[in-house]
Amino acid sequence: MNERRDHTRFLTYRETYEYFRRPGLPLLSWDEWRALDGELKALTALGSERNAEQRTRLQAVRALLLRD
Repeated sequence: MNERRDHTRFLTYRETYEYFRRPGLPLLSWDEWRALDGELKALTALGSERNAEQRTRLQAVRALLLRD
């Protein structure tokens, strides 16, 4: 993991949060964002091997990270 690149992506998330968030969507802290970003990478890596629960979680994580 490249922390500098991740931090730049986190700052982009923070800057765009007010524009793209849905009502009730929390503003994530650095630690929360990093954990979800790691989870997103792991779920994405599963590709077509994802089960229904993992597909649902992937959608939820993408929404929290404003990547949907």
